[in-house]
Amino acid sequence: MDLHLLGIEKFELIDYISSVVNKIVIFVLTFALKINAQVNLVPNPSFESYSICPNGSDELYLAKPWFKPNTGTPDYFNSCATILSSFNVPNTGLGYCPANSGNAIAGEVFYDKVTYNGPNIFREYIAAKLNSQLISGAKYYATYYIRLADSSRYASDNVSVYFGDSIKKNSFDTINVVPQITSPSGNFLTNKQAWTKLRGSFVSNGSEKYMYIGNFKHPITNDTIFVNGGGNKIYWSFPYYFFDDICLSSDSLYCENWITNIKKFNSFNFRLYPNPVVSELNINSTSVDYRVKIFNSVGVEQQLDVKENKIDCKSLLPSVYFLHYNQANEPTTIYKFYKIE
Repeated sequence: MDLHLLGIEKFELIDYISSVVNKIVIFVLTFALKINAQVNLVPNPSFESYSICPNGSDELYLAKPWFKPNTGTPDYFNSCATILSSFNVPNTGLGYCPANSGNAIAGEVFYDKVTYNGPNIFREYIAAKLNSQLISGAKYYATYYIRLADSSRYASDNVSVYFGDSIKKNSFDTINVVPQITSPSGNFLTNKQAWTKLRGSFVSNGSEKYMYIGNFKHPITNDTIFVNGGGNKIYWSFPYYFFDDICLSSDSLYCENWITNIKKFNSFNFRLYPNPVVSELNINSTSVDYRVKIFNSVGVEQQLDVKENKIDCKSLLPSVYFLHYNQANEPTTIYKFYKIE
């Protein structure tokens, strides 16, 4: 067709198409950011989902999808474990430590130059693949809770989080990356009596698919201080930290309020079962005036049939989901559940 017959110059058409494409791109990115802002991008953020109860060291893998990116031996603790196993919550083999929320926590050695006295310094890390890849140019906000083990005789000032691609290191020493979030240098994290909330933010370059938590400092620049208490055994001569309630969102307020809502929710007379669910999720609530919505891990609402305190989940794909619970005159609270085959 001759565009001149329509009174349109070619450059005008090109400009118009370019304008439309730009608007579509801006809309898609904005929509994606809004979706990401609605949920926690960290899977199994409180380590509550597990396959079997822990019974020994190096069992972080029980709380899938968490894994270890080097050959260290990070640990998984749960209230379902026996006290004699040393991996019970709150009676861990490293001292008393109730979970910040729920019944489970993870733990790792941050820096051990005593047991492994040589060119390689022993480090442990915990890692997980995020629920979705981050968006280039978007700003993300993270919060996480840590607590120094009772038995630790030393504390560190470096608790960092790195976001990037897949890492698998066949040694137990330092992972050499530059973390986006780092606790303030010189601020030694010594609290053994209560959980410490850490936070940070960064702008994504669009390549981040995984998160890694630990100590990434070079051994020469790493620092520790002696703290009171702890045991006399050589393997207690290092900082050992517990972790719980890890959150990442593009909403600056979401992670700040997320765990508060989770704790408030747990105080309600409300229960979902079974969890994980195969086909039908049951709601047990003392309130009759409530509404629920189900969202997947990237914030898309799922249209499910809810009748007589039962939710038909057969159409859901196996994954993690979030139930948003609204009770009269109360803020929205969130509950996590898992759909399996």
